Amino acid sequence: MIKDYLDCCIFIDTPLDIALARRIMRDMKEASADDIREEIDTYLKYARTLYVKMQEEQVSSVDHVIDGSNSLDEIINEVTKIVLSC
Repeated sequence: MIKDYLDCCIFIDTPLDIALARRIMRDMKEASADDIREEIDTYLKYARTLYVKMQEEQVSSVDHVIDGSNSLDEIINEVTKIVLSC
């Protein structure tokens, strides 16, 4: 629906293990080991399938794919270059 309003679309393709690890480190700093295990169990049972499907659908419709395993500074630099060139 919004494609006509966008100059370019960027997808940051982060391997799912890295995305999960980053999310746990960011969002569960104070969580117990049991809470973290429960979160990982939920991810493996339900969320991972949705993430894989979303990745497959998104990659086919974007203008640029950035390696999400790079450092934050590298990702920011790459996005900035792309945005400035659009």
